[in-house]
Amino acid sequence: MQLQITINAQQNTPLSNREWDVLTLVAEEYSNLQIAQELVISPSTVKVHLQHIFEKLDGQTRLGAVMVALRQGWLILA
Repeated sequence: MQLQITINAQQNTPLSNREWDVLTLVAEEYSNLQIAQELVISPSTVKVHLQHIFEKLDGQTRLGAVMVALRQGWLILA
């Protein structure tokens, strides 16, 4: 069973649209390389986006950032 992950557009969030693109793919267990390929950006750019996400969400790991977004209602699992 694959989960559908969506962004709650009604919420005001600290992340940019591109950071949400990255975090959504992180939540779907994409690697940095897979994210880069999906978004047509370099793996280095993915790392920069992840650093910004961690700073903005006060997280230290990919899972931690996803959990913050879920708890805040910014990401929705369906």
